[in-house]
Amino acid sequence: MVIIILFLSLCFVIYQDIKYRYIHVILPVIIFCSGLYLVKAGIKVLLNVMLLNVLFFVFVFSVLVLYMSAKQKRILNPFKNYFGFGDLLFFMALSPFFVLRNYIVYFIVSMFFSIVLYFAFKKVMKKETIPLAGYASVLFLFIIAADFLLDYSHISLLG
Repeated sequence: MVIIILFLSLCFVIYQDIKYRYIHVILPVIIFCSGLYLVKAGIKVLLNVMLLNVLFFVFVFSVLVLYMSAKQKRILNPFKNYFGFGDLLFFMALSPFFVLRNYIVYFIVSMFFSIVLYFAFKKVMKKETIPLAGYASVLFLFIIAADFLLDYSHISLLG
């Protein structure tokens, strides 16, 4: 049942982010809670995994803000023009699903995946911004499907 809720939440993220370029704040909360429930790890291990993933994301996000601020020669609000608050919440919500190495790989691949999809659908899209959380959700759905359907070493901590 929880996996269906996770699936539907990811589908809503895709729809809302592509159509409106924002996602409802409850969706990352549902995704995060689904991860806490579905991941089969002890609480100590899970807290360690989430802490490392969040620290990595905060580090990357901080470097991005510093770079953009240095480039513009003033302190910038990253949520104003470059990054959506929903994107931040979405990537934080995925922290229970991956060990650090796989989270880093997912993060990098989702950035490239989002750029590729953006250019593939650029003529169809009405807005200039990239629906990062939406496209990253598509990739995450592929990962979940692969983890459940294929018999190999899992990418996520599900299954």
